[in-house]
Amino acid sequence: MLRSRLKRWLARGEKAVPCGICGRKASRPYREFGRCLKARAVGVEAMLHACDHCTHKQFLPELDPEQLAQVYGDHIFSSESERESYAVHYRERLPPYRDFAERVLQLAEELGLPRSARVHEFGCGAGIVVKQLRDLGFEATGSDWSPSAIRFAKEMGNEHVFLEDMNTPGTLAGEKIDILLALHVIEHVADPPGTLSRFASLLGPRSIIVLMTNHGDGIVNREHGMLFDSWFYFPQHIHYFSAPSFEALAGSAGCKVLRLGTTLREFVQVEAALGPLAPGQTREERLREMTRLFRNQELEMVLALESSPLEPARIVLPPKAPRDSIPPADWDSHEDYFRAESPWRRRIVDPITYAPLQDMVHSSVHDYWYWDVAFVGDHWLAHYDRDPLPMLAFEAPKNGVYQIEVTSGIRHDREPPCRFIVTRPDAPPEAFTVDHVTSSRRNYAVRMRRGDLFGVAVQAVRSPNVQKAICLISVRR
Repeated sequence: MLRSRLKRWLARGEKAVPCGICGRKASRPYREFGRCLKARAVGVEAMLHACDHCTHKQFLPELDPEQLAQVYGDHIFSSESERESYAVHYRERLPPYRDFAERVLQLAEELGLPRSARVHEFGCGAGIVVKQLRDLGFEATGSDWSPSAIRFAKEMGNEHVFLEDMNTPGTLAGEKIDILLALHVIEHVADPPGTLSRFASLLGPRSIIVLMTNHGDGIVNREHGMLFDSWFYFPQHIHYFSAPSFEALAGSAGCKVLRLGTTLREFVQVEAALGPLAPGQTREERLREMTRLFRNQELEMVLALESSPLEPARIVLPPKAPRDSIPPADWDSHEDYFRAESPWRRRIVDPITYAPLQDMVHSSVHDYWYWDVAFVGDHWLAHYDRDPLPMLAFEAPKNGVYQIEVTSGIRHDREPPCRFIVTRPDAPPEAFTVDHVTSSRRNYAVRMRRGDLFGVAVQAVRSPNVQKAICLISVRR
């Protein structure tokens, strides 16, 4: 159809812009399964770009410091349940913070650094890793840009943390740090090379930097898409590193890479994407193999100054992911979500007949559609155990046969199973249950007249229910 041909023509003409990591003019709008990935927050509409050279992904346009300050303000640790979820880690040594601290101890022993080494964690959040490192004997401190996080840490008795902007860290200037930690921080900052260069200025000859971040090129992202990655959210996460772009980041700051790989941390999304174990294979064996192949969801890189006597390990980078070969659809519920005029309708429906009751209301503050406790977002439907149900619907602009693909799933293992209901003008409603965190795709050929609706609603399988499920619809004619 003319719309899809126009989209393909426009895609071919998209100009490359400089990559924020390697600096090459090779970053273009990123596509997966034929769609561009967009997001909107703090007054900014952004699109995910990917570098042809180093494969780094980042949202553009970049956010300025004032916009980032709105993201990391004083609004976290505001509820008792959130405070308790962190307080328990001050009482007990639990993963993942226990694992982070033990990994630092392991690296110190491998690289000959003493148990009394000076450690500083940038982006320490509630200071839990700092506390656990001090319990292990390290001289550890931490800093974070969230006033409420630092206040909470001090309420927990942690006096070894302070407030600092992660985009321009400078409080420790002139001090030499033995082990500098940035655990899931570098993806948040506007200028990772600049931030890493400031980190490097604090290193001595045998000092190291330990970086961890979400892996933007793991098995979930490659096989199911970024929208199924529970770490894919804007504006908190601006950058999505791959192994090559992580290595390029090190080079931009004049550092050498001592270690680079994915961690052995377990993720439900990865387990679901891998499917059943092979005969005779254990989960630990498979996890180690996926880690060796850079397919797990958390990247780790250990750096030192180029002049450091510390010796790097042998690193074999994985091959690049193939380009997306699926042509764009004529209409896509995620891409079109951000257009003022589109054929998509967000409605509430009767829980028994699934008949549309009325249109939802758009929230300009949160940028979703809602009615009572039913919601429709840019790639998700949410239903909080009360009638009526949320429905995302396509309204046919003219008579004809439409090829429609529905992609569904659960984004996080904490979400309960849900029932999707597909309504169409030429057949009775179809219901199917989804109880897994990876994608499920169903295809329909639907004859529709102008104004007919093809809709997808979500409903609780069990009660009580707090449900947020992924739902994407692509339409070709």
